[in-house]
Amino acid sequence: MDSITTARLTLRHPKPNDAPAITRAINDWEVVRWLSRVPYPYQQTDAAEFIDRSEIAWAEQNAFRFVIILKSEIVGGIGLERHDKSLFDLGYWITRQHWSKGIATEAVFAIIDLAHEQLAASGITASCHEENQRSEKVLLKTNFSRVGTGLRFSTALGKKVAEIQFLRDPADTDRSISLSR
Repeated sequence: MDSITTARLTLRHPKPNDAPAITRAINDWEVVRWLSRVPYPYQQTDAAEFIDRSEIAWAEQNAFRFVIILKSEIVGGIGLERHDKSLFDLGYWITRQHWSKGIATEAVFAIIDLAHEQLAASGITASCHEENQRSEKVLLKTNFSRVGTGLRFSTALGKKVAEIQFLRDPADTDRSISLSR
């Protein structure tokens, strides 16, 4: 499970030498403003800490984080955080120049497969800012169901924001769209 390959993407563990590329990719206000735990501006030290925390979490089997690579370029990140033995929370981001190209959808389907086939997940939760229509669309395309609303603190915005909460049963193998766009 060191890496996952899809039709167009490679998802692999972040490595220490990825810190500059991760920093360049995510240090965009239009990306960070939609994320809960990411500071802005995003510094290379933030990327190095993220990579270190990811390695520890992977070793402890508490989180499974990947960089998303398209044609040798990091274009996003995706991961699962363990809530309990078999329930996981999904998070992801894509660089602005790669929005609306199906990359997030393709990566989410790959992570759903990982959760079902290798982690024996009983369910996957996700959330997005109430105003983040792009992310909401990705979650609905990948067969998540809206289950509620709430508030979540946004590090970059420095305040709580309204969110839509989602749930998906990983045993649901229906893929509502083709991954080979």
